[in-house]
Amino acid sequence: MNVKAGDTIISWDPYTIPIISTNSGKAEFIHITEGKTIRKRLDPETGVEITTVIAITEELIPRIRIDEREYMLPIGAVLTVKENADVSEGTMIAKIPKKATKTSDITGGLPKVLQILENREIKKSEIIAEIDGEVKVHPPKDNIIELDIIDKCNKVEYKIPIERQINFYNGDRIKTGDIICDGEIDAKDILKIFGVEKAALHIINEVQKVYISQGVSINDRHFEVITKKILGFVKVTMAGDTELVCDEIITKDTFFKINRDCKGKKATAVPVVLGLAQVAKNSDSWLSAASFERTPSVLSSAAIKGLIDDISGVKENVIIGKKIPVGTGHPWYEKFQDT
Repeated sequence: MNVKAGDTIISWDPYTIPIISTNSGKAEFIHITEGKTIRKRLDPETGVEITTVIAITEELIPRIRIDEREYMLPIGAVLTVKENADVSEGTMIAKIPKKATKTSDITGGLPKVLQILENREIKKSEIIAEIDGEVKVHPPKDNIIELDIIDKCNKVEYKIPIERQINFYNGDRIKTGDIICDGEIDAKDILKIFGVEKAALHIINEVQKVYISQGVSINDRHFEVITKKILGFVKVTMAGDTELVCDEIITKDTFFKINRDCKGKKATAVPVVLGLAQVAKNSDSWLSAASFERTPSVLSSAAIKGLIDDISGVKENVIIGKKIPVGTGHPWYEKFQDT
């Protein structure tokens, strides 16, 4: 095909998410009924009839069947093909309008930064595949669609609200990390599937987006220090012969030290993401934790347990006015100077 200068070779609508047919055939409408699952209206500007999905129930699930494949339509989807029309592979059969978002200026973006650094729950987070396998989608029940990913040895189940758009269909092959449903990315999911390094990179990038969008340059090292603290904890899964308790959250340094000193069966743990407030409360130093919040509770708990604070961190040294263990004040540097 010959292309001339000025010809359009690709177009993209940034305000919609397309549903694209992956096979060819006639478009058969299933449970697409006006007044029940769809609404038709005329666009006042163009005069074109617009068909929008308005409802999904357990009995009425609007979808388009092309050959042997069915495409489910979420609430709000706008149909772009006619019933019984011939559809070729790669044709957009429906589109989902995106919701408008506020400008990410610094003041408007601060709640986003706080959400990330405090590890707050995301209302509509992305659903990411945890394993490779074949997708099996079950019929909706109680406004929930159950989706399974099955491989030779494992099976992972997902419960998805009926109004959300699923990016995969029955029989599709899926890989670890593929996005099943679009939404905001949760650092906990990144940590669980991809590991600590990817989770740290995600946190830093998401926070930087807010500042970079307004031309504010902050070196990554500042956020790296915060991220190191946020990702510096583990959750005990098996206590083994140690003094730890299952589901206890402790710092990585403490966990490794206890395992080194254990002569029997070692403990096992998984990394976790904590918010800044949780990091302060779970500090190894009771003096540092008491200076943050719930001071009476922290001090009484430390007294009952007979805890000893070795004053090895930055915050506790600042509190009592000692030299902080950073740079030339680090014990390793002093030891090196002595030799």
